[in-house]
Amino acid sequence: MLSKLFFIAAISISLPAMAEDDVASMKQARLLIDQKSYAASVQILQKVFAQKEYGRAEYYDAACAAALAGQAELALVWLNKSIDKGWRNLEHLRTDTDLESLHTLPAWQLVLEKLQAKLDVLEKNYDQALKKELEAIHIADQKMRRRLDDIENIYGAESKELQ
Repeated sequence: MLSKLFFIAAISISLPAMAEDDVASMKQARLLIDQKSYAASVQILQKVFAQKEYGRAEYYDAACAAALAGQAELALVWLNKSIDKGWRNLEHLRTDTDLESLHTLPAWQLVLEKLQAKLDVLEKNYDQALKKELEAIHIADQKMRRRLDDIENIYGAESKELQ
């Protein structure tokens, strides 16, 4: 009985610590991506993903890091996982410069076709004209936001240029 209680107590203490380690590892991977240390980030992400499933955005970002690190096969695996978990932005996928190294691979076309097939099913009853209009608004909005980010990175958050 005492050994069972000890085991339960040990598990209760270690689970939050494991979760904190995952969070710290993901933060470290993100920092390495920001520092353009893609191969180091991919090593951490492989370990984290082996322990726990993540969402579409994490797998998409990991695919970008893998592609930038020259690990095309892994990038394609993670892109597929991202699509399986709900990634829907086909236009972003097509135009993301982080993934350019994959564009000449036969598997790249399969990834695009897979996502298009999912979207065809999901969007079969959409008002396509309205969808196109909303997407154009989103693109214009994001373009302006990226421009503001660029200005802030160059001149600073308190600069007259940003204001």
